[in-house]
Amino acid sequence: MKHFILAVLMGTLTITLLGQEAKPGGGWKGLKEFFSLQMIYPESMIEQKEEGKVVLDCIINEEGIPVNARIKEGNHPLLNYEAKRLVSGSRWSPAVKMGKAVRDTVEVKIEFNIRKYQRMAEKRGWMRPDTTWDTTMRIWPASKLTAAARPILPEGMTFSAWVAKNLKTPEAARRMGISGKVRLRFIIEPDGTASNIITEEYLGMGCNEEAIRLTEMLKWKPAEVGRQKVRCWGQVTFWFGEGRQQFDFQPGYNPGSML
Repeated sequence: MKHFILAVLMGTLTITLLGQEAKPGGGWKGLKEFFSLQMIYPESMIEQKEEGKVVLDCIINEEGIPVNARIKEGNHPLLNYEAKRLVSGSRWSPAVKMGKAVRDTVEVKIEFNIRKYQRMAEKRGWMRPDTTWDTTMRIWPASKLTAAARPILPEGMTFSAWVAKNLKTPEAARRMGISGKVRLRFIIEPDGTASNIITEEYLGMGCNEEAIRLTEMLKWKPAEVGRQKVRCWGQVTFWFGEGRQQFDFQPGYNPGSML
């Protein structure tokens, strides 16, 4: 156990001294999935069977927000526009240098493939967004919401009860006697999916991955402003191992820096 703790501390020290690059919420795999799940392929491009790849350079600022996205490669204005929209909706853990969040430049690639889009549309349950959805990628603060987001649970079941029923402590964590909590921050989309999952409190031995699995497993009732379904932040806490059981969901969470 001492060797494990020492390794974690040394890893943290290395990151602090040498720094780390900006990282998308959910990692690069999660970013690709976010693009696929939230893509709105222009109808005229589908009719014309226009496909392609858009490559963008953008700056990730100290708050983990993409700014100044620039098209590096892309031949179709409508596809370029959709690529910029998708990138603007992503959120990142900012780059770190000497323990301080700093700006970083990243390259992002988005593929537009009609057949893949149609398969994803069938999987997610919609080809075109509902007219009540806000598709601007704005994230609304809790103070502006007229209805907060919430998890959709079986009738009569609380969030804590649902987590207690579905959470599976990883065998490695059980053997090592790991106890602690994982806290995640994420965006609840207008279609009720969770995206851009960012870890605020990390616990190893597979616990972090299990917390993410549960968050993605849930379907969410999106937040509302008037009659419009909008994006907002959410935060969940999961407890692993012995000690006080803590399962919590905080809707309309207003984060500061991703650091």
